[in-house]
Amino acid sequence: MVIFNSLNMKYIVLCFALLLTALNSSAQDSIFKRSNESVAAKIIEINSTEIKYKRADYTDGPTFVLKNWEIKYIKYANGVIESFENYSATAPTENQPIPKNNLFIQPSGKYYYYQGIKITEPDMLAIVDKVNDKKINLMVNKTNDKKFVRKGFLYGAITLGIAGFFTSAGVINFSNTPSSGHTGRRGRTLVSAGQRQTGDYLMLAAIACELVSITFKIQEIRHAHITVDAYNKYVSH
Repeated sequence: MVIFNSLNMKYIVLCFALLLTALNSSAQDSIFKRSNESVAAKIIEINSTEIKYKRADYTDGPTFVLKNWEIKYIKYANGVIESFENYSATAPTENQPIPKNNLFIQPSGKYYYYQGIKITEPDMLAIVDKVNDKKINLMVNKTNDKKFVRKGFLYGAITLGIAGFFTSAGVINFSNTPSSGHTGRRGRTLVSAGQRQTGDYLMLAAIACELVSITFKIQEIRHAHITVDAYNKYVSH
């Protein structure tokens, strides 16, 4: 009876936690732009000319700004919809300076958002590098170094995997033991145990290289996010 009650309580706590997670994930505002883009956001402020918000998947990140004329409507977390169709859809003139908030870069996994556009890591690094700040440039170099090493192990994993597969299949022979002269039922030359073992070692090495590549990929993303944080602090001053 005690065991049943203990397991039952654990089940109830787990269900409650999952329910809270589901409610929290759905409790977000949605911004629908006139460009047909949508942003999951947490609205911070709305005034007569613009709205300020944070992205729902990065609430600790920078505050973004959208002009009211850029927005079609907002759907709040409680289901209420507010239309912005009455605002004149006129873009700012070319001579109008770009607000600092629009220079922020927001990380979202392996992608980034810059001025409402989804960009890749190389594009992000190219933007960040233009500020010509020594500290930020050093971070950019570290990120590129991690990427270089990661690609080296990735290509090594691919090469070793292919070599291991063909060695096990008898196409390539790296071992000192020659293949037997016998053929199987389908007329294919039987592979020696030593050759098959060599192929297995090569494929294990390929797996090891892939794991190292994944490790450096995680470090690369982490360094890239640190670089973005430093850049956002730089442009906010």
